[in-house]
Amino acid sequence: FLYFIGASERSFAFRTPTNTHMSGGSTKLQLFIRGSGLRDMDTLSKSDTYAVLSHPQTKAVLGRTETKKDELNPRFERCIEVEFVFETKQELLLTFYDDDGKGMGTGDEVVGHGTFQLARVVGSRESTLEVSLSPSGTAFVSAKEVSKAGRDTVQLKFRGKALRNMDFLGKSDPFFKLERILPNGTNKLMYQSKAIDNTLDPQWPAMPAQRVADLTTGNMSEKTIRFA
Repeated sequence: FLYFIGASERSFAFRTPTNTHMSGGSTKLQLFIRGSGLRDMDTLSKSDTYAVLSHPQTKAVLGRTETKKDELNPRFERCIEVEFVFETKQELLLTFYDDDGKGMGTGDEVVGHGTFQLARVVGSRESTLEVSLSPSGTAFVSAKEVSKAGRDTVQLKFRGKALRNMDFLGKSDPFFKLERILPNGTNKLMYQSKAIDNTLDPQWPAMPAQRVADLTTGNMSEKTIRFA
C-alpha cells in the first residue's frame, strides 16, 4: 500500500523494475495531442473536435482521440500508440474533424490538418512538437515511450492518517482520486474511491487492478500519477 500522512494532494513517480532504455531497432510511443486556435465549423456553437492520426500516403488510420464538445483548444486524454523505428523517415498526417456523428471521411468536416516527422517529435524539447495546421490553427504532439511492463498489472491500496477535517459537525468523509498526468497538460481520471464516513484516518479498499503501462511511461524518474 501507499501511505500518506495529512496529505490532500501530491504527485509521484510510478517506478517499474524494468530496463526502460530504448533498445533494438524500434520502440513503442504514446502520442498525446492538443490543439490551439482551431477553426470553428459550427454556426450556433463551437466545433466538437476529435483528431485522427494516419499515414499520408496510404491513408491507413493509426488511431483517433475522443471527441471534445464545443472546444477549439482541445486537450485530448486518449493517446495514440505508434511504433517509432530508429533512423527511419516516418511522416504522419494529423487531421482534426468536427464530430457531426457522420464519421471521418463520410461527412464529418475537416477542421484542419498537418504533417510531421515522428523523429522530430522525439528530438524536440520535452518531446513536444508544434505543428502548423492548414488552413489555420496549431497542434502540439507530445511523445512518451511506452512502459516495458506490457500487460503487467498492479493493485494499489491507500490509507490516510490525520487528514484535515473539513466538517463543522462530525468528521470528514474522505475519498480520493487517482489521475494520470498527461504531457499535454491534462490529468486523466483513472480511479475514484468511495467515501469513508466520519473519519480522518481512512483505510480504503484496494483498487481494481490497473495496467502498469496505463500508469507510467518508459521514463522511470518521471512523475506520472497525481493523488488528490
